[in-house]
Amino acid sequence: LAVLRTPREDVVPNDPEPVVDDRTIAQSLAERLQANSHWLTPDLEVLGQRLIGEAGGLQGRPDSIRGGNVEQEQVQEQEEEQEEEQEQEEEQEQEEEVEQEDEEEKAAEQKYSREDEGEIPWNPELLARTPSFSSNDCPFYACREGLSVFNGKIMQAQKPLPFPDWFLATNNYLREKWRWKTIRRLKNIIMLLEWAPGAPGMNEGIAPEKAFEAALRTCELEGSQGPFDDEQARGVLECLHITMEKQQDVPHDLFTLSQVVQRHLPICPTQARRYFSLISLFEAEHLRAVLRTPARTGNTSTSTSASSSLFLPSFPALPVALRAPSVLEGQVLDASSDFVAGTDYQVFAAEHLSRFANSEASFTSRELCSVELSLSNCGHQERQSWYEQMRRCRRRQQMRSFATQPVSALLIPPEVRNKARLDSAVAKAKATLQRRRMTPRQFFSQRAGRGGLYLTTAELTELLETLGLGNSIEAGRLAVAAAKLSGSVEPSSSSAGAGAGAG
Repeated sequence: LAVLRTPREDVVPNDPEPVVDDRTIAQSLAERLQANSHWLTPDLEVLGQRLIGEAGGLQGRPDSIRGGNVEQEQVQEQEEEQEEEQEQEEEQEQEEEVEQEDEEEKAAEQKYSREDEGEIPWNPELLARTPSFSSNDCPFYACREGLSVFNGKIMQAQKPLPFPDWFLATNNYLREKWRWKTIRRLKNIIMLLEWAPGAPGMNEGIAPEKAFEAALRTCELEGSQGPFDDEQARGVLECLHITMEKQQDVPHDLFTLSQVVQRHLPICPTQARRYFSLISLFEAEHLRAVLRTPARTGNTSTSTSASSSLFLPSFPALPVALRAPSVLEGQVLDASSDFVAGTDYQVFAAEHLSRFANSEASFTSRELCSVELSLSNCGHQERQSWYEQMRRCRRRQQMRSFATQPVSALLIPPEVRNKARLDSAVAKAKATLQRRRMTPRQFFSQRAGRGGLYLTTAELTELLETLGLGNSIEAGRLAVAAAKLSGSVEPSSSSAGAGAGAG
C-alpha cells in the first residue's frame, strides 16, 4: 500500500506556478494505472480503464487558476473586501449623520422675555379693504419695516430685509415693537394668509435681465458662457417658471437661452393689491371659523343643535385663503367661496419667503431663485446677519453650520461658499482615510494605474465618491479643484497629480 500512496507537500510555495499540474485527470489516472499494472487483476484493470474513460469526459483544470489569473483572483478578492469595508464605512457615516441630524433643536441661550404675550383681537372686516399700516386698528405691518429681532442694542434693532411690499406679518405673530427693546422666542411659521381686497390689480413682472442673472446664480452657472446640457438649460428656465414641453428643443447656448426668457414676458409676475401675511395659529383657527360660517342675514342666528345656540355675526365678502407652506406646498388649506387665486409665481415666492423667514435651510434651485428675486435689493452679508439673528431665537440646531447647506446660496458669496464646500469635502475625505488607516498619498497612488503618477479628473471623481463625498457633482468639484492645485495641466485636460490630489 505504501507504493500506492501519493506524497503530499505540507508547505505551499508563494509562487503558485510550480503547483499547477498541466495534465488532465484522465492522463494522471492512466499514468498511475500503467505504473502499478503489475498489482492489478484483470477485473481491476477493466474497472480502471472505465474510470479513465469517465475522467476523460470531465473538463480539465480551469484556466482561471493558472499563471497570472491567480493574481487576478487575488485582486478581485481584495476589491470585494474593499467594497465590504466601504459599505461598512458608509453605514457608519450615515449613522453619524443621523446622530448629527438628531442634535437637539433649541433656541440659543439668551434672556428671553414673555411679557405682553396676549393675543390682540382684530375685526376680519379689515380684510375687505387695503391695509392701512398707519391706522391703530390695523393688525398688519410690512415685513420690510418690522420683521426682525432685538440684537442686544437698545433702540438699535436688527435691520429688516427689503421684503416685497405685499409680504406682511401680524402683531400676533411677532410684535413689531419688540425688536427695539426685548428678546423674544420666535414662533414657527406655520400659517400664511392670502387675500386680495377690491378689484384685482395688474400683474407686474421682473426685468428679464435681472431674472436671468438670478436664475444662473441659483443654478450655480454664473460666469459660465455655455454650452449647457439639457438639464442645466431646463433648470434655468424652470427657476423663472418658464415651462418647456419635453419634446421641445431647449437652447444650450447663453445668448439663445436669454432670448427665450425675453419672449416669455412678464417674468415672475406678481399681482398688485394682493397680500400675503404671516399669522399665528390662534388667528388661523378663528379665521377658519369665520370662513366656515354660512352667510347670515340679521344680527343673530339660532343654531338648530339642541345643545346650544351661537351668536354668529355676519361679515362682508372676504376673498381670503389660508395656506400652510411647510405642509401643503402650492395648495390652499381653506378659502372663502369668492376667493380668486393670483399668479402661481407670487404664491410660490410667498411660501418660500415664509420658509426662509422660518430659518429653514433646505431649498431647491427653483425655490432659492424665488427668494433671491424677492430679496434682490440686499447683499449676502445683510441677509446672513438677519438670518443668523432670527435663527438664534428659534428652536433650531444652533451648532450646525449652514455654510454647506442650500440656503448658503442666499447668505454667502459664491467664492466663500465654494471654499467652504471644498474644506468640508476635504475634511470628510481625511476622516474616511483615517478610518481606513491610509494616508491620502497611499490611497491615490494605489489607484494611479500601473506605475502611473497621474489620475484623470473623471477617475479622481469616482474615487472621491467611494469616500462617501455624496453625489458626482460635489466629488467633481473637489476633483477639479485638485486638478487646478496640481498646476501641471490645465483643468480642461482633466488630469491631476496623485501627490497634489493627495495633498
